[in-house]
Amino acid sequence: MQIGKPLRIPQLPEANHPLIESLRNQSDLELLRQFQEYPEQGKFFTAIVCRYTPIIYILIAQAIVTPEVSNYVLAIAWRQFFYEMRGLHFNSGLDCLQDWLIYQTGILLQEVTIPEVITYNLQKTPPALWCYVEQGLDTLPPLLRFILVTSERFNWNHTRIIAYLQSEGHLLSLAEITEYLEQGYQRLEWSLPEDIRLIYLEL
Repeated sequence: MQIGKPLRIPQLPEANHPLIESLRNQSDLELLRQFQEYPEQGKFFTAIVCRYTPIIYILIAQAIVTPEVSNYVLAIAWRQFFYEMRGLHFNSGLDCLQDWLIYQTGILLQEVTIPEVITYNLQKTPPALWCYVEQGLDTLPPLLRFILVTSERFNWNHTRIIAYLQSEGHLLSLAEITEYLEQGYQRLEWSLPEDIRLIYLEL
């Protein structure tokens, strides 16, 4: 963290969505239990993200120099927690979610590798939405996922995608790339839980 500059914790507008506000009085363990029992709903994980992002971000910012990298590590942290929390039970050792999140963040900061180029944009894809988008991408066929990721995340134009795929033995036209992208965006959107679409796509 740069000395002398006030720390700006990312604001998450979804925290004010009625679906998230309705969970404000639920305990951490209630949210965790429902996240595990109802994987088709995203609001429980989103509520946890909104509740604990300030604490997690402060821990990250103490070890990371720039806000851009801090935002990326925050997203990486929540993506890791997203999968680990599916099977998390407090029957020994750390006995509350806050302690577990803080402990896991410390471990992550010791192990995380920062890429040379960061394409993650927190304002465009907040951490909870990013987790569900990543989960949705995993359900797409490899070719469709490749075209979608290179176009959206790495800003490849159609010509570059076609050239790369041709080198790999896939011959596609500009029209076919466009069709793949339209199909990919549609399938990705519908892979998201319904409440995640309500929370983020209608903000």
